[in-house]
Amino acid sequence: MDTYGLTARPEPVPATAAKFDLSFTLSQGLDGELEYSADLFDADTARSLVDSFVRFLAGAVARPHAPVSGVDVLSDG
Repeated sequence: MDTYGLTARPEPVPATAAKFDLSFTLSQGLDGELEYSADLFDADTARSLVDSFVRFLAGAVARPHAPVSGVDVLSDG
């Protein structure tokens, strides 16, 4: 996904058991990792969560003085 110059792309990581049901980790810059329990979430749901987060970041950058509650995270669909 590429929105407002922000790009999210899946990268394979070694398969391990998730420590938590869902965790999202950001490191230097905006490199991030989403780890989820495959028993509770599927890949499409995980992708949707990442897309919503990228959409939130793009909205926050576009309207830096807007309250967090005013930043859109949902797609038009």
